[in-house]
Amino acid sequence: MYTFNEKVLSGESARQSPLQGCKDWSELMAPAEEAKNFQWGELPGDKCHKAIALNYSSGTTGVPQGVEVTHFNYIANTLYLVLLFATDHAMAQTIFIAGSLLREIPVNIMAKMMLKNIQRFKITELTLVPPIAVTLVKHPATKKFDLSSIESACAGAAPLNSETCRALEKICGKRFNMRQGWAMTEESASFGVGEPNANCEAMIMRIETDAQGNESFSEVTARGPEHTGELWVRGPNVMKGYWRNPEATAKTFSNDGKRWLRTGDVAYVDEGGCFYIVDRIKELIKVKGNQVAPAELEALLLEHPGIAAAAVIGIPTADGDEKPRGLW
Repeated sequence: MYTFNEKVLSGESARQSPLQGCKDWSELMAPAEEAKNFQWGELPGDKCHKAIALNYSSGTTGVPQGVEVTHFNYIANTLYLVLLFATDHAMAQTIFIAGSLLREIPVNIMAKMMLKNIQRFKITELTLVPPIAVTLVKHPATKKFDLSSIESACAGAAPLNSETCRALEKICGKRFNMRQGWAMTEESASFGVGEPNANCEAMIMRIETDAQGNESFSEVTARGPEHTGELWVRGPNVMKGYWRNPEATAKTFSNDGKRWLRTGDVAYVDEGGCFYIVDRIKELIKVKGNQVAPAELEALLLEHPGIAAAAVIGIPTADGDEKPRGLW
């Protein structure tokens, strides 16, 4: 078991882990010359499908599950991943231990000194979650620093509204490019930015339930935002299953033997083959028979300059309906 911290990245010694019985992650790092000549070892037979990590899902719509990430998943992610994440994020397993080291990319992890260091070191890429992006746009301290060196940023973990994206473009300059990625812990924390990653597949499925609660599925082949359904995905980065929970694993994968992962996300695909996430199935609000996506209402609320964060929930009514309620 290893603990992660930022001291190694700042040049400090961090060989002593603060937790008894745990080693520090710096012990995994090879000398620079040895790292330059690194090559993946061969894992014959079933060895490549053994778990290398146990990452717990966020539990957004249920109890967190232990996600078994295999050697095969891990290497597949590293080969096409080009993002940078914090050390306490599940994606750091790919980023710091493999991806960025192989590509010899310097990594800066900041909190208190973020704006100052962007200006000082002329940082060109950012990885954000929406609350940080909103803070950058609305916090008065942002105006005191030159952020024009930033060429691109990628956001994930939650939807980022277009108003915030446009505001970031004004701050960083015309050449700035804002991207939003989508993934799940079950996909080794990376799947795509609009289009699926290499060797990954996705499709939209319509789910119908009969009076006995039995589900039937049909693929949605029509394109456009009016043709939504559940997003199903598969690829080399999709998990082996949930740790010691075969029942949950069976419910998450399709029962046709093709190992399609049911994401629980409502999505559609446009004419160009680009996928768009609308909301979570379990979070949709039913208003007079219509499905209302909280994320769309939250995006509208965040366009107000006085709102830094917003959430929309469904409130049951006496007649069995639901009404959206906004919190900010």
